[in-house]
Amino acid sequence: MSDTDKKINSTGGLYSTNSTNFTEVLGIMNYARSKGSGGDGPENDIEALLHGITICPMCQNIVHIADNAVTPRDMALLYQLTNKHIKVIPCQVSGRINPALLNIALQTKGSIHTIEKDYINLPDIPLNDSINISAYIYRRTVDGFIHIL
Repeated sequence: MSDTDKKINSTGGLYSTNSTNFTEVLGIMNYARSKGSGGDGPENDIEALLHGITICPMCQNIVHIADNAVTPRDMALLYQLTNKHIKVIPCQVSGRINPALLNIALQTKGSIHTIEKDYINLPDIPLNDSINISAYIYRRTVDGFIHIL
């Protein structure tokens, strides 16, 4: 599918298994990797999270291992994850955390987990207050977190 034909919430390219067997899970991961990168940078993080919740609605621990280098193209679907307590682990962090990932954690009443620290109180940060993550400062606004320094 060409990048211009990709529609939010129907891009496909999602692979899953209900197996708890590590070898089977690794096999699905390798299969997904063999199918290619999708062609473009922006990913469908929210669509993937919704897919996972659909196949395992009783799951309590939802972990999002996120590519920090790109902003998810489907942030418009984030409202569907309200109160799902997503644990976000940003990967490829060479500087600041992508504010979109902070906003996924914020809007889902979830958390951000870095190598240095776990940030579990994002929803408790008052509007216009700031949080320091590593050497960077983010302010909470009505629209979510923004990087300010």
